Amino acid sequence: MTDFSKRLSEQVLKNDSGELLNDYLRDDDIDGREPRSGRLFEKFQEAENRPFEVTPSDLLAVSQLSMKIGGRNVRDSISEKAVINLFEKSIQAKISKSLALIKPDWRLEVISSNELIIFNKAIAELWPILRENVGLKKVAAFKLLARKRPHMCPIRDSFAERALGKPKNWYASWQDAFSQEPKVISKLEKLRDGHSGAKHLSLLRVADIIVWERQASK
Repeated sequence: MTDFSKRLSEQVLKNDSGELLNDYLRDDDIDGREPRSGRLFEKFQEAENRPFEVTPSDLLAVSQLSMKIGGRNVRDSISEKAVINLFEKSIQAKISKSLALIKPDWRLEVISSNELIIFNKAIAELWPILRENVGLKKVAAFKLLARKRPHMCPIRDSFAERALGKPKNWYASWQDAFSQEPKVISKLEKLRDGHSGAKHLSLLRVADIIVWERQASK
């Protein structure tokens, strides 16, 4: 078992994971705390059906995950320039070309070796486009990719790194953990299927919510 797999198992398999998922997804206040804006991440224009391009609703969704649109000297922000770059025609074409390699119905927990090779190729293409051509910060790029391919791209932010470490290859670490720890997959499926407000979520997002909520409560 890798260190990442061990950490992920410790986060997901604890008895209170269901409570954490419920707390994150609920619409009412909890002891004076407002509902989590991230609970709506997947809901913005969910019927839009434009999986091979980045849209304004994708950017709006990312802003619900503690990402400020515009402004200066804000660590978790997306600059006005990056927004303009993101919707520039030539950059959109590059993004679409790479996104087309990753089929929307692929799932990291059951992906084949050949599909994984294609996925890694697409991610290697997308990363410099989003970081260098668009000008997104790392956390914004991770969240945008999670929006476009929620079943393949887990979110990486400071809370996730605090809980799971900082592996060199984030995506490969998740795939390894899923292949090594079937108990984690079973627990995530049980949590998702047992919550009426979570049935639309990917297993990656369920895990992300549990990790985030656990860290936020510290």
